[in-house]
Amino acid sequence: MAESTGARPEVLVLEDDPEQLQQLAQAIREAGLLPLVAEHPRKALALLHTGRPILAVIDLDMSLAEKTGYTVEQVLERLLEDFGACTPIIYSAHVDRIEQRERVARIHPYAQIQDKKEGLAALIERLGKMLQASLGDLVVNSGRVHHQPSGKRFKHRVAVALVVATKLHRDVRLDETEARAVRRFSRWLDEEVGSEIQVRPFRNRHYDLAPRAEPAGTDQDSSPALPRQGADNQVLIVDGDADQRAVLEGMVRLLHLMPLVAATAAEAERILLVHRPVLTLVNVEAKGRAAAALDDLITYLYESFGDCLVLAYSKDLNSVRQRSRLEELDASVLVQDTSSGLEGLRERLGKLVRARFGDIYSEGGRVWHEKTGKTYAHRIALTLLMAAREQEVEVVLDQAEGRAARRLHKWLEAVGSDVRVRHKYNTYYLVLEPAQARRRAGTKAAQAAQPKKRGRPRKVPAVAGA
Repeated sequence: MAESTGARPEVLVLEDDPEQLQQLAQAIREAGLLPLVAEHPRKALALLHTGRPILAVIDLDMSLAEKTGYTVEQVLERLLEDFGACTPIIYSAHVDRIEQRERVARIHPYAQIQDKKEGLAALIERLGKMLQASLGDLVVNSGRVHHQPSGKRFKHRVAVALVVATKLHRDVRLDETEARAVRRFSRWLDEEVGSEIQVRPFRNRHYDLAPRAEPAGTDQDSSPALPRQGADNQVLIVDGDADQRAVLEGMVRLLHLMPLVAATAAEAERILLVHRPVLTLVNVEAKGRAAAALDDLITYLYESFGDCLVLAYSKDLNSVRQRSRLEELDASVLVQDTSSGLEGLRERLGKLVRARFGDIYSEGGRVWHEKTGKTYAHRIALTLLMAAREQEVEVVLDQAEGRAARRLHKWLEAVGSDVRVRHKYNTYYLVLEPAQARRRAGTKAAQAAQPKKRGRPRKVPAVAGA
């Protein structure tokens, strides 16, 4: 097989400071990649019409940028929706603030964070390490993936994207053209160079790389991807009992979700600075200050993490007083009594994260459409599906999360699902609307929109002698 050719890897750089923009562009050129430079979001969006970046360096602040009516959020949303092989690095002076990290996580859950206070040199150093990543016997050099034992190289940008993403513990989502390139890359690894690294395909054109020594069944193509660090399938576990934490962590991993473990409320709050779980398990069996801290944590989750369900558990949750107290903290809190052990919690957790509603279901932290086999990976989809199973749980979303819910609605329409997203103000929920019911509703709406036909006025015969 001849050495593979392909597009030169590109890196999108959105930076409003001209000097820093040029320094970043130069660092990217020196690494052998092509910089796509933009001084404002409108230009970045224009570059994405023709470019296919594998990385994006984005200044979140944009205080010096020309006001064009376009925003950084729109750029990140476009990258998330249409550039599954691109990993963004968010560069800001305010990423140490909770609200800024929340802002980023809601828009692009796979984005990497870089504090601007550490200086431009730190960003360039991090970028350089990513663009020279190594994995097994593969190394990225000059924008190409090299097989070190044979000295051969694979030139297509998708290979570089896969190595970089795998080093960041995530998979990539590709379009059909990129998927063909990955299949060529897989054959190159298998047949031409005999690499110790293999391409692992998952459903709906998701891919990652893994050593061949890892177990790999022949049915991987039809199985949901295993949890990846930084993905949407995170579950926060807050429990002061080390043994119970270990058991719960094992439960979560068996369900193909990523556990985030905290012994105290303070540890949980630190985790929430950088992660956005879809579910939080809280052991509320505490007294004194520890109990008050857990109460504050539940309230904080309710007020600031509307897309995260809270499941509180304890050995004394059979009492009405305890349940009422928790409901005062979070009106939608789920409760589970564990007086007879963790088996009930295990069963509840399994049913929750493997929820089914209409023709969609969740597995491996993603929502799947049963008829087409297509998947939707955003955490909002999983939250809404779990909430639909619990029926009385409300999901209150902010503006950015609401946009994600509306994108889910469009996806459900596109795959022909019977499920739809509805909302009242900022409360979102799923409803079941079979095709027949939608047709009837559409017919009634069309009939109501048509002007009523008016008959011709009857002629009244003249009365003789009138």
